[in-house]
Amino acid sequence: MTHIIDPSENWVRMEELVNKHYLVGIRDELGTLSIFMRQVTAGSLVKLVYSPAYAFRSINETIRMGVVEELDKRYGTDFYRSCSLFKIENSSYLQWLSEQAGDLVLQLHLQHFVVMGRDYIVDVLAPYDPQIVKINSMN
Repeated sequence: MTHIIDPSENWVRMEELVNKHYLVGIRDELGTLSIFMRQVTAGSLVKLVYSPAYAFRSINETIRMGVVEELDKRYGTDFYRSCSLFKIENSSYLQWLSEQAGDLVLQLHLQHFVVMGRDYIVDVLAPYDPQIVKINSMN
């Protein structure tokens, strides 16, 4: 059986960003990554700031539907429908990067975060949890 999510990975909900959000924008400024999201029901705008961010990828949820389906099987629908921020333990993405960069990934203490918006899934590799800021506009 082929797994979209490595069986050794463990997805952990980060309760700092409960409720479903959709992605409004991404800003990459010299190693600082800002992800702007709007809450689906209340419409409030938040900014997730990863500083520094060493890598990120943003992929339309339609292309990564296998991830969503496997999360549903493994954890249940409410697990990902009511939360937008996750930390991945035993990440295959970090393992792959370690193969490219050697011990640097360990030295930088990189962690794998996943931001699940309504339409996009963003993977972020950073050494620290994001700073979450409630904002009035994207400026």
